[in-house]
Amino acid sequence: FKTLITAGLTTCSVVIIIPTLLVLPFHSHTDGRLVDQLQKKANQVAAANKNDNLSIEVFRTKTQKVEKLPIEEYVLGVVASEMPAKFEPEALKAQSLSARTFIIKRLKEGKPLDEGGIVDDSVNFQVFQDRDDLKKRYGTEYDKNIAKIEKAVKATEGQILTYNGQPITASFFSTSNGYTENSEEYWKNSVPYLKSVPSPWDSVAPNYISKKSFTISDFEKKLNVKINKSDIGKVTSRTQGKRVEQVAF
Repeated sequence: FKTLITAGLTTCSVVIIIPTLLVLPFHSHTDGRLVDQLQKKANQVAAANKNDNLSIEVFRTKTQKVEKLPIEEYVLGVVASEMPAKFEPEALKAQSLSARTFIIKRLKEGKPLDEGGIVDDSVNFQVFQDRDDLKKRYGTEYDKNIAKIEKAVKATEGQILTYNGQPITASFFSTSNGYTENSEEYWKNSVPYLKSVPSPWDSVAPNYISKKSFTISDFEKKLNVKINKSDIGKVTSRTQGKRVEQVAF
């Protein structure tokens, strides 16, 4: 027998939990005033974030150069790149908090890239596009879209998500299988605020159901197994988030 962490788990490598700090305000009848709820949880790191002089050095993969940007301009470029502008204002605010928390945590860790900068503009960190990129992408919708995103970023300015006074690992995802995942199911360590919870809203997402096809020979080659053509494996375990963890061949 050989075990396989299935492609589903790999595909959902970013499917870690939206922290409860993001979710709870919407379920406590606060009219979505996420910013007001989180203000009480801001710490000294968040206060430092309000400093207009705080800049982010981003390695641009297209030009192979490092650009230095004010943090709020960087957050705007991330939000515009990671979330459609048509999404609701509260979703854009949540994405702003996540993006800002991510970069503050990265700054605290102080791990510069070999190429220069603290992050690059790809999915290796957070996707970032500058205003020129966004003008090309949005076209005639640029003014309307950028104004909406600017408003969301401004509403959360200087605020981050914390746990025990430290910036959280603010992972997020596009689409799940209807559940978020425990951190230890993908990473080595268990994180108290990254626990599996139902996410039923994903069922209406465009990519909720997707398919990947392989020829039998390619499948066998990739896994170094020989399979019975009438029985290509049995699921032997699932994660807390109800994803396939192991398959026996």
